Amino acid sequence: MKSFLGIDWGGTYIKAGVVNDRGKILKKIVYVSKSLTDKKAFVDNVILMVKDLRSFKIKAVGIGAPGIINLKKGFIYYLPNIPGWKNFPLKSVLRKKLKMPVFIDNDANAFG
Repeated sequence: MKSFLGIDWGGTYIKAGVVNDRGKILKKIVYVSKSLTDKKAFVDNVILMVKDLRSFKIKAVGIGAPGIINLKKGFIYYLPNIPGWKNFPLKSVLRKKLKMPVFIDNDANAFG
């Protein structure tokens, strides 16, 4: 069975859920991160989540981020609530490190 990791990236928390290919929620996680402004720390947190959830055999990661994002490129132009996040290629960085598909969109669009 295929599983996917969905991440809701807020100003204080990272909320994540593992769902199967039928949309059933298999696990919910909330990470409190004091280092959301640090790009490397955020990337490391996502990698750690995937490693911690390896028993679910995750096939792809989707992230809803609170800001201005190029959907096709997964490029973050600006996150108004999280200082330090401007002009960063999050999708390509995570894809290289995770070796799986990564999708990034504005959190309001992802919620819809």
